[in-house]
Amino acid sequence: MPFVSLNLYMQKQILALVPELVNLFAQVVVSPVETAEVKAQVGRAFAHLISLYGHQMQPLLSNLSPAHASALGAFAPKG
Repeated sequence: MPFVSLNLYMQKQILALVPELVNLFAQVVVSPVETAEVKAQVGRAFAHLISLYGHQMQPLLSNLSPAHASALGAFAPKG
């Protein structure tokens, strides 16, 4: 399988898991038991997902509760 085909295949596999991952990230950043460092790492991972799949993630973000969406936004690095 050429690299481009493999990359597209993997992208589809990853996209199938993104809704679950975004929900999990939201739960981590609102958790009172997680450290600030863990929340910062989740924020960076979330920002990376947005950089890769931005327009495809908008419906997922719309489905989050306002508290979860706000918390994820607060921990995602800007710029």
